[in-house]
Amino acid sequence: MEEKKVKIILNKSGNGNINPRIPIPFSWFEILGFNEENYEADIILDKENKELKVRKTK
Repeated sequence: MEEKKVKIILNKSGNGNINPRIPIPFSWFEILGFNEENYEADIILDKENKELKVRKTK
């Protein structure tokens, strides 16, 4: 298992809403099977453990 510390990017829209984004290393993007044509993902929130899980959409 690899771990990397990243900063969450906060974008503010024109009407004041905040949209958080989490960047991932490109090598992880490729390892997960994503590419420029196929980059749809499912994210799972584990409230109990306060974790996010990301997987490629099947």
